[in-house]
Amino acid sequence: MIASAMGLLSLHKKNRADISPAELLNAKWKVINIQYKIIDNDVNISAHDYIGSPTDYMAFTNNNKIYRLIHSVKDVVPYILISENKILCDEDTIIIKKLTDQYCTLNLRNGSKNNYTEQVINLKK
Repeated sequence: MIASAMGLLSLHKKNRADISPAELLNAKWKVINIQYKIIDNDVNISAHDYIGSPTDYMAFTNNNKIYRLIHSVKDVVPYILISENKILCDEDTIIIKKLTDQYCTLNLRNGSKNNYTEQVINLKK
């Protein structure tokens, strides 16, 4: 009896391979840290690592909005998941470097090959 009940429960659980990136992303994530850097003519002229506070978060929702509170600044921005590893947000393309059921790493880079700004956002559920 217990074995058949366990079998029924396992039928309702999704296999991790069956979970889409959209399903994994739609959650409230704690901000671990945000790494900022500015590159000018291939030289790192500025770098900063913001360590997330216990109240910092990014919440991706089914209604294509990100609710976020970072460094005491709260806002809401629209987003679209345009592929399994790309998010369009405020006309910027964010690359999803890592996405599991517990961790997410996002990369936002603007500029040219030798002159750019970059943010790496590390999140945890």
